[in-house]
Amino acid sequence: MLSVLHFGRTLDSWYTCKSQINYPDIVIATTLTLNKISGAILLFCDHVLFLYKLGFLKNITQDKWSDLSNRSWLFSIAMGLVRDIYEIIELWKRNSNPKQGISVVVRSKQDNSVVAFDPVNAIRVLYANKPILLDTIKNSCDILIP
Repeated sequence: MLSVLHFGRTLDSWYTCKSQINYPDIVIATTLTLNKISGAILLFCDHVLFLYKLGFLKNITQDKWSDLSNRSWLFSIAMGLVRDIYEIIELWKRNSNPKQGISVVVRSKQDNSVVAFDPVNAIRVLYANKPILLDTIKNSCDILIP
């Protein structure tokens, strides 16, 4: 019964990819999609290892499947961290005010626009967007686990 529920979550991860691939921002769409795909691979590897430990699968290399599971877990966390950093940068760009306090001017190489980075404003933006801040902290800590 437990394995059937886990298999259902694997299928849910694949179906979630379809809806996230149409996200308007290409960077967020890509990182979310890759995150979900690697999460589905992680769950599949865990199912294979679970079936091996129960004795249903005999001709597999446990170390190889465990290594693939850890790599997909690491990739999933890395994609989450990339998405978090991208969202923080976008929030800073939207909330930057060059006339406010101490700021460092940064010129973007892509579109030659000028963005002012104000450390006080950056802390204010992060504090106002706690879910992104907490997710970034969680992913930063989790990346050391696999």
